[in-house]
Amino acid sequence: MITTKRILRIAVVACLISTMSCKKEEKSIPKDDAVATIENYEKIVRFLSITLNVTEDRIVYDSDQKQFYVPNTVYREDLEEAQQRYNGANEYKLTYENQ
Repeated sequence: MITTKRILRIAVVACLISTMSCKKEEKSIPKDDAVATIENYEKIVRFLSITLNVTEDRIVYDSDQKQFYVPNTVYREDLEEAQQRYNGANEYKLTYENQ
């Protein structure tokens, strides 16, 4: 006879096994020719992801408009503004880049 405790144990073990077998995919920031010419592109995207509290892969760069944006939100920022904010973000750099 199977008891409730035994069923719960089996369910917990099954959940643990299924989550342990999943591999985390490494995310890479897509680059096109326009992005390749932007100085500190990866650092700016990381800065924006931390300040906006979104993952790096959610931040998109529109090379035609020269703007960063997060789809399905109101956030849009010109490249020049993002670079200026990043360049002036001394506390961010001390906290996240000098580890």
